[in-house]
Amino acid sequence: MKVTNKILMLLRTLLIKEIVLLKPNLRFAEEEKEQPEISEETKKLIAAYQRNPTLENYIKLRESVISNYNAVLLKKEAKLEELKEETKGKPGGEEKVAEMNEIVQDMYITYWDHINNSMLRFTDKRFFKWNTTEAYKYEYIPGMGGGDTVYVKRTPVTNEEYKVFISETNHKAPINWNDGNYPSEEKDYPVNYISYQDALDFCTWLTTKDGTNKYRLPYESEWELAAGHMPKDADFNAGNIYTSRVSVFKYDNITRGAHGAIDFWGNVWEWTASNPKGSSNFKVKGGSWKSERTDCRTENRKENRDPNQAYDDVGFRVIKILNGQEPEKNVDLASLESPNLTGEINGINSVNLKWNKINEAVNYQVFEFNVTDNNFKMKDLTEQTSITINNVEDIENKKYVVQAISYVEFSDNVSPEYTIKPGATSNGSKLIKINYLISAICLFINLFL
Repeated sequence: MKVTNKILMLLRTLLIKEIVLLKPNLRFAEEEKEQPEISEETKKLIAAYQRNPTLENYIKLRESVISNYNAVLLKKEAKLEELKEETKGKPGGEEKVAEMNEIVQDMYITYWDHINNSMLRFTDKRFFKWNTTEAYKYEYIPGMGGGDTVYVKRTPVTNEEYKVFISETNHKAPINWNDGNYPSEEKDYPVNYISYQDALDFCTWLTTKDGTNKYRLPYESEWELAAGHMPKDADFNAGNIYTSRVSVFKYDNITRGAHGAIDFWGNVWEWTASNPKGSSNFKVKGGSWKSERTDCRTENRKENRDPNQAYDDVGFRVIKILNGQEPEKNVDLASLESPNLTGEINGINSVNLKWNKINEAVNYQVFEFNVTDNNFKMKDLTEQTSITINNVEDIENKKYVVQAISYVEFSDNVSPEYTIKPGATSNGSKLIKINYLISAICLFINLFL
């Protein structure tokens, strides 16, 4: 018996050593159910800025935020490369890689959006005064980063709440109600079949009823600030795990937004007050019960709907403005002008880019776009208004865009339609390789003159 126990102890020790050795290789298998905790270092930097809001303290905090996010981005990039190897030639492999690639691409495109969102939240005066674990006690919680007077409803508007509005105004009921009543078991379900105008009418009624505070739909950036990062393994109603909506409290105390509001992801899309560029539609956020999980991500900005239509998978939540006093500046993060970019090919694999100075910009982020796979890649961050990029592979298929960035704003132009091909004229005519053209002229002169 003693021998057996010794052997078991030895095996146990060896097993523990093996697990420790293997742990680095298992890092991608770890679940991400909740939003990441803020590091102690970052908390100290937040506190330092809150006590003494100088530019120096702001920059130190911002550098910490950037460093932390870069670590997340590197992890996602590594996971993408790992998936490419693991799924090569396997059924469904391309779909898995495409899904992970979309996540990485969104992280590139919304990189500075994420940084600025974090900074807006961390520098909000209410940050240390608010206890997220007590959010359940309140109907409205601070909309961190949106302005001192901005508060966001903890849940989407429910059938029960919308019923009060209908009863007091004789407003038309959603088409899935019977005789002006919702199904009895759906009291806490998010109201659906609500058009954009229906949502506005609700806000107007609520403002009048309150008499002091103002109510409206959130801007896309306000919604994102309130939601925060969507943990990749969080529990919520998406991917048809249920055949329709569920109670807004279904995942209460399990999955929550950045500061304690709930039901941001899945269940129903939520109307916002933001339009896509050049469209009369309005953006919706968060996905629904029938959305793919990746489409529910906070960073997803591709979904918009016709404001004149009511949808089975769209509801809304509201913003409360204390005393009706809007912040001096709306949180419209993408508010800097886009630089006018020109470029030329300099040699076989080198590109020169130049752009105009944008007032209030402190940096410029250069992005490279590969027209072959429609993917962006982050290149240099610079304070200058020109840059040379060397060792460009497959230069014929590369295009570029430059994003202007300040400490709280950026230009919203990281999209294929805003990229330029080096050597092309401003009207997008055929690429002209400067050095090749000069060589051709010299050859012509030598041959015929």
